[in-house]
Amino acid sequence: PPTSAGSQIAAPAHSAQTTPASRTSGGSRGATSAPITGTFHGANFVDDEGWGNVQVDVVINSGVITDVVYVQANATDGRDRAFPILRQETLAAQSANVRTVSRATFTSMAYINSVQSALDAAGFTG
Repeated sequence: PPTSAGSQIAAPAHSAQTTPASRTSGGSRGATSAPITGTFHGANFVDDEGWGNVQVDVVINSGVITDVVYVQANATDGRDRAFPILRQETLAAQSANVRTVSRATFTSMAYINSVQSALDAAGFTG
C-alpha cells in the first residue's frame, strides 16, 4: 500500500545496491555554500522479486531538482506506469521523500532509493 505523505522510505531487505552513486558531470558544491548544480548518478537498485531494476540520474540546477532521467527503468507486468508518477512527485517534493505507487511498491522503492543515492552523491538536502 502507499506510504503516507512525508514518511521516510527505507530500502527493502531484498533490494541490492549494485552500482554506487556518483557525480556524473558538472557537479559543484563547496565550502562557499554555492547552490548545487550538476547531474548526479544514482545507484542501480534491483528488485529480487523479479519486477525489474531502476537507476536514475538526478539533474540539479542552482539547488533545485529540475529533472530525473532514467538510466535503467526495467519493470514488468505494468509496473512501469509508476515511473512518470514518481518523477512528477520527485520534482514537486524536491526530494526522494515521495509516496510509493500502488501495485508498483517494489519498483517505487527501487526508484526512491536510486533518487536518494543520487541526492546523497550531490550532497543535496533540499
